[in-house]
Formats: sequence, C-alpha cells, structure tokens
Amino acid sequence: MFYYLLPVLKPKGSLMHSIETSLILFLSFVCIVLLLQCCIFLHSTVKERSEKEYSREIESHRLGKDKDFYKVECYTRFVSVVEDLLRKEEAESKVNPEP
Repeated sequence: MFYYLLPVLKPKGSLMHSIETSLILFLSFVCIVLLLQCCIFLHSTVKERSEKEYSREIESHRLGKDKDFYKVECYTRFVSVVEDLLRKEEAESKVNPEP
C-alpha cells in the first residue's frame, strides 16, 4: 500500500500492515497538529495586529477632543451646509428671476 514511504518494512503478514498503518496514522496526526498550531498562531497574530490598527484608527479620529468639541463641530458643519444652500438659492434666483 504505502511501501514507497517505508522501504525497509516489507509486508510479511497482518503485523506489518498494522505497523505501517499505525505509522501513517501517527504521521498524519502529527501533520494535523502542526497545521492547527500554525493556524492558531496566525489567527492570534492577525487578531493582535487588527486590534492595534483599530485602536490607532480610533485615536487618529479622536485627536484628544472632548465630546463638547464634537457637538460644536457638528453644529458648525450644519450651519455651514445651510449657508451654502442659501447662497446656492440666491445665486439661482439671480440667474433665473421668478416672474
């Protein structure tokens, strides 16, 4: 069956087949364990990096501002948008005067 993997062992009955099968199963188990350890290591590394980047992104948006500052900034933007809309309406009314 898997004689190319173990050329020293030649089949001499059911005992050799069971040894060969046990060795193949053991090697398969070791490979699976190693793959799982690699996956766990990669997962933890990616998780740490993503958490670090997320916290850095949050800090870059915060910039040490208080909550009141965000409220003032929001109101300022709202007033700015309203002023822009009023200017746009005035410009349109000058170009197209209503009868």
